Amino acid sequence: MTDKRTLFFGEADSYTVMTRGVAAQDLLAKLRTSALLYDHVILAAAYFWQSEQLRHVLPYVTDLIETGEILPSIRSPWITRDVIDYFDKRVEDTAGLVGTPIFGIQALASEIARPEQRPVAEQLATIGTLVHLDTGSVEDTFRGLWLTDSSNIRDPFSVHNAVLEATGGHDGGGDLLRGIGAIAHQAFFSRSVVAQELYGMNLPPALTTVLIDRASELYLRSNASACGSEQLVTARWAGSGGSSVGPLASANIDLFTQVLGVCGISPRQLRGLGDDEILAIKYSEEFQAFRETYFRLVETATLEHGNFTDEVWKRFERMRTRDRMAKRFIRVLKSIELASGALFAAALGSVVQESTTFGQTLMAASGAGAGAGRFLGGLKRLNTTPVDDFVEFATRKAYRVRLRASFRLRR
Repeated sequence: MTDKRTLFFGEADSYTVMTRGVAAQDLLAKLRTSALLYDHVILAAAYFWQSEQLRHVLPYVTDLIETGEILPSIRSPWITRDVIDYFDKRVEDTAGLVGTPIFGIQALASEIARPEQRPVAEQLATIGTLVHLDTGSVEDTFRGLWLTDSSNIRDPFSVHNAVLEATGGHDGGGDLLRGIGAIAHQAFFSRSVVAQELYGMNLPPALTTVLIDRASELYLRSNASACGSEQLVTARWAGSGGSSVGPLASANIDLFTQVLGVCGISPRQLRGLGDDEILAIKYSEEFQAFRETYFRLVETATLEHGNFTDEVWKRFERMRTRDRMAKRFIRVLKSIELASGALFAAALGSVVQESTTFGQTLMAASGAGAGAGRFLGGLKRLNTTPVDDFVEFATRKAYRVRLRASFRLRR
């Protein structure tokens, strides 16, 4: 019996939806795929009334909410009794924010609850399935993450490195970082507080945008931590309108979709599955075996990725001119992160295509429709008897070789 795996679906957060222009159909596809891969998918109940996209998605996920695959979250049970109580308190708590300068930003203003949104809360209340979250622990965790990120030199996307890139590593960067980190000492700490303080610091507009986006990422990570879940990882933009399937993470649903493609299951087939077929697949022995192999593959490849970036880091530390090289080094680490997902999928694909001994015939789950049968049949290339050998070869060999070849790092 494996431990339950839960995912916090932060991509449905209204700030994220509006700033990234995420379409409703894309959210729906990713939410249903997440519900297939994870035992439970958690997202704030407020998301459903905060954006037009989620209001559109709600009717299409009602059945998955009723079965508990998708769980709307509200505040702690000693603060809110149910969804309606939660909604009413949000209306009361955010009423004073209307008209304040920072909430002139539409994406942030979406967090303000309005009485006319109440029908969505009533619809959720009718469904009845929910989970309580400790909002106090969210705020505390967010404070800690913000402070840590302000001095985090190892994460290429950290607050520290964003400031370093923007200032070129000049002496003023240290004072600026101390001021940015000190935002966490505010009596009340939230994403909107961070945004308000950053705008008040008269930073370059591009840096302000990067830091607010990072604050949003850390805030959503705090929510995931509060419910003991993994945080949905979104493929990062790879410059000038391009995109990537990096970073390498089991919670990167774009990457999981690519892995399914390696097994012969297209995104179109995935979108065509009904809720009953998703449930039939999810709880079949065949898919459960595949799921555990997938998690092991990603976890093992992540170790290889970590070893590789450690080597890059150590080489940078040995450079006497590392201060001048810092911006270039950050860009290299970002490139490795962005490429990691695609390299992993390519490595896995090459192993699967060349393998002749890994397959075994699968039968569709009892009661599953034709779509479920085709889906399970497509997994036969990864549901192999020598799982340990397969994981070892696909990650410690094929992925390692591709990673090193792409960035020309040799032992």
